[in-house]
Amino acid sequence: MATISNYAMVAEGKVINLIVWDGDTESWSPPEDGAVVKLRAKQRVDIGDLYDGSSFTAVGDPWAAS
Repeated sequence: MATISNYAMVAEGKVINLIVWDGDTESWSPPEDGAVVKLRAKQRVDIGDLYDGSSFTAVGDPWAAS
């Protein structure tokens, strides 16, 4: 049985979605213009955070009222 993990879907250096996936590219593959980054256990990443290719940077609550 495959191990299920949390992943951040990243496009143009920004987290655009968070997914739960077993990493099996036979059953699903990320879009060609994006990438998925496996998250460490209990790692906190939110949609809208930035990714520089090695680490995530929080940018705050994207849904907060301004």
